[in-house]
Amino acid sequence: FELTWKIFFSSSISTFVLNLMSAIKRGETVHITNAGLIKFGSYISTPYVLTDFPFFVILGICGGLLGSFFNFINDKVNVLRKIYLNTNWKKVLETLFLTTLTACLISLAPLITRQSCQKVHPESELATEFIQYTCKDGYYSPLATLLLNPEGNTIRAFLNQQAIFEYNPLLLHFLIWYLMTIVTYGTAVPAGLFLPG
Repeated sequence: FELTWKIFFSSSISTFVLNLMSAIKRGETVHITNAGLIKFGSYISTPYVLTDFPFFVILGICGGLLGSFFNFINDKVNVLRKIYLNTNWKKVLETLFLTTLTACLISLAPLITRQSCQKVHPESELATEFIQYTCKDGYYSPLATLLLNPEGNTIRAFLNQQAIFEYNPLLLHFLIWYLMTIVTYGTAVPAGLFLPG
C-alpha cells in the first residue's frame, strides 16, 4: 500500500514538472489541465447526459464479464502449462509457436476485410497513422490500421473523428487481440507482459 502512494505521488510530481517544462519550452502559459506529451487529436467535447448512464452501466458490466472470463481461461491455460510445459525446450517451443501464430494473424487478418477500405481525410491530424495495406492510394485498411500500428496509435485512431471503423474490422481486432492476449499471458518470456502486437 505504501508503494502505491509513492508511485502515485511520483507520477503526479513528474506530470506537473513535464507540463511546466513543456509550457516553458513552447512559450505558452502553464495550464494545469495540459495532458503533457499525450495528444489524441481534436474531438468534439459534448457533455454527458442522464440518458448516457445506462450505456455506461452496460459497458461496465461487459468489461467486468470480459475480465472475469480472461482470468478464468488464463488460469486454466496456466495450469495446463505447469503440467505439460515442464522443460525449458518445451517453453521455448511454445513461445516460438505463439510468436509465429501472432505474427501470422496480425499480418494476414487484414486480408479478410480487404474490401472495406475507407477514404483518408487529408485534413486529419493523424492521417499518417492510417495504414494503406492492400487498399488503393488515398484509402486505408481499418483492420490493418488497428493491428499493425503500435498501441498508442491505435488508441489515437479510435479517438480520431475522421476514422471510420465498421463492425467487422472491430470485431476481428477484438477477437484476435483478446484471445491471443489470454493465451500468451503467462508464457516463459522474461520480458514482462508479452502481448500480441
